[in-house]
Amino acid sequence: MTTELLQMIWSLALVIGIILLFYAFFRKKFSLTAHQQDKEIKIIEMRPLPGKKSLCLVEVGGKKLLLGVAENAISSLAEFPEETSFATALRNCRQQQTEQKTEQQREQQYS
Repeated sequence: MTTELLQMIWSLALVIGIILLFYAFFRKKFSLTAHQQDKEIKIIEMRPLPGKKSLCLVEVGGKKLLLGVAENAISSLAEFPEETSFATALRNCRQQQTEQKTEQQREQQYS
């Protein structure tokens, strides 16, 4: 009975190991950000948002762009210098939106 238990545990460990190997292989093979060193368009980072939306930081021609990606549309939200991190890009985008809202409120007050 002990041999059967050890054999069952060994078989289970082997199956789990094979599953983990396949997972690692396919994750690397089909990753959006893998193997992008030679490409003109690089996906630097993606952040999912609720409702099948996401923010995507991409590099095109040495410029970093923050894109809003929805189910049926892609919108350019901001453009940043090359050394900007995603957190800084997101903070700058929020600041730009706040400034635009403030400007719109001022225009409404004077109209």
